[in-house]
Amino acid sequence: MNILSELIYAPPRPGLHPIPGTTPLTIPAMICPPLVYYLALLLLPPLALPPPPAKAQAQAKHAVAVAVAVVRNSLALLAAFLFFRLPLAYHVPISIGLTYQLGLVGIYGGARVVDAFFISPYLFGHIPRRMVYKFESRLGTPMYDENQEEEEAAAAAAATTPAKVLSQGNPISQSTSAIIQNQSYFLLHRSLNLITGPRQKPVFEHRASESGWPQDLGDRARWALELLLSMRGVGFTWTTADVRHSRRSTWLPTVGNRVHSILVRAGPVLGVCWMVVRWICGRWELVGCDGGGGSGVGDGGQHIGPNGMQDGLWKGEHGDTRLCADTFDENLPLPMQLLLTGFLGAFLMSAFSVAHSMFAIVCSTAFMIPAVVSSVVVVGRKGQVRKGGIRGAGGKPGPLAYFPPLYTMRIWEVTSLRQFWSHGWHRLFARFFLVYGIWPGQWMERKVVRLWEKATRGKRSKYGSKEGPRKDGREGEREAEAEAEAVAEELPPADVGKVLGGFLSSAFCHSFAVRGVLGGSWWFARGEAVFFTVNGVAVVVEEAVKRVVMKYRREEMRRRRVRGKKRAGACKKEEEDKEDEKEDEKEDEKEDEKEDEKEDEKEDEKEDEKEDEKEDEKERDDEKGLRRWYDVYVGRVWWITVLLVSGRNFARGWVTAGLVREMGGL
Repeated sequence: MNILSELIYAPPRPGLHPIPGTTPLTIPAMICPPLVYYLALLLLPPLALPPPPAKAQAQAKHAVAVAVAVVRNSLALLAAFLFFRLPLAYHVPISIGLTYQLGLVGIYGGARVVDAFFISPYLFGHIPRRMVYKFESRLGTPMYDENQEEEEAAAAAAATTPAKVLSQGNPISQSTSAIIQNQSYFLLHRSLNLITGPRQKPVFEHRASESGWPQDLGDRARWALELLLSMRGVGFTWTTADVRHSRRSTWLPTVGNRVHSILVRAGPVLGVCWMVVRWICGRWELVGCDGGGGSGVGDGGQHIGPNGMQDGLWKGEHGDTRLCADTFDENLPLPMQLLLTGFLGAFLMSAFSVAHSMFAIVCSTAFMIPAVVSSVVVVGRKGQVRKGGIRGAGGKPGPLAYFPPLYTMRIWEVTSLRQFWSHGWHRLFARFFLVYGIWPGQWMERKVVRLWEKATRGKRSKYGSKEGPRKDGREGEREAEAEAEAVAEELPPADVGKVLGGFLSSAFCHSFAVRGVLGGSWWFARGEAVFFTVNGVAVVVEEAVKRVVMKYRREEMRRRRVRGKKRAGACKKEEEDKEDEKEDEKEDEKEDEKEDEKEDEKEDEKEDEKEDEKEDEKERDDEKGLRRWYDVYVGRVWWITVLLVSGRNFARGWVTAGLVREMGGL
């Protein structure tokens, strides 16, 4: 507690500009929001009360259920209020980054509570159910396994097919060259193991939701703790799309694999990015709003207004003003701006990966083993249950099964902007964006489309006239309403509203957080909002261009196919004419043959039509035939350019807030 007190009440960091009126974060203010949220989660699963035998007892049961709901909702409202209040009433004096994180925790935590206790149960009738995972071992790429047990090796040797025997009685064994090649293969992978790290466990994943609810206090406590800690909803029916849509054939991480990832992959990248960011900040003198000096806490950090769209003034408690220069644009040339933006993004990706792996290791080795996970069995190849790969207390798996990859696609495999945001970036806030961005965006787009359909129904009637059939009285009104409902049911999935809604919610969330270290100024916090908004529009434009290009290529392929068939038909016709000239002498036989040929031609035409339909369906299902060799290069240039150019707004805001200098240790 003394260490926490010293950290909280330490002298404020130079360059920190908290929201005016906020105070240093206290220990009770830090503990109460998650604690109250956890207590409310204990009452979220429905209670299994015994069936009442009498009417009076039924009324008593109803009264108990109402009382529990009142207590639960009261705790949830209190938890949401405490979460939302965190960044508006407190700041962390020792760190700009922690104050920024406090804003993210406050808005995400409060929104999560509202979603769990009010939006999902009352609007959708859904309370998250726990998932039961089952992992079935599968054959992966053969690699050398230094931990393979002798029993498994002996069993595998005994199960092999006996050697074939020649008629002379000489047995045929595996050739020496094959043995050498096999050993060389495993020796190669043994040496590559130093680079790739310990192998993961190849499994098939099967999951299903539990039929019942936790009832006893211990089970409820585990259920509530799991849901509280699971940002992506892993282990529940709240699972985010990046995990839910992953392949059932997957790889389970191991502790050694995560440690190797930190030490050999993410850690070195993080170190290189840190050195580059530090060098740029020191070389080009990137400073915050107060020039890097002064605490900024006593100044109040009150924003007066923009000066030339780049500079602003900060007003102190005693009426003094200081210029807030945009050193990002003034000191950095454009190439260095792009370089800083790229390394800043790589730094964040590596930092997220390191933190994700460290948290997985801690949960796997500490007190979380009996609490975080539910029942999972790993079935071997022959059906026997064995505790391999993801061991846990009491036969349960370690919580590493609940830490799927943070990035579902390697950065060098990304070929489009949509792929980057869907698979190349983390989805920790995916549930927040879904509830408060994607769903409202879809609803708004469908509402607009529905209004447009109603406004243009008379002009675009499917009955052939502009006004449509005349309908008299209430019967006509009912038919019109039924038609409108049918049109509404046939609406598109609202992809534009979904994408824009998700990115706009992300823009608000990040701007709200960075506003907490910029004196509460929305103007200086606009950089992250511009970044996410531009990327949302770019994803929509990318998808529209892709559809237009694919449609053009599909039509071009169809025209080519038609021209090829015409040429083949002309050649076939010439051959038939020659044959007809030769067969003129045998007219009787020719007439019979012509009839047969006509029937064959009709059958061939039908078969050709069926083949064309199958080819069209195949093209619609798989666009591989429509892709060009240069598509991947154009896609990579596109998404990297969009991120670097729009990311300058993100980097500018972080430089202004002093976050980049703090990241560089300056």
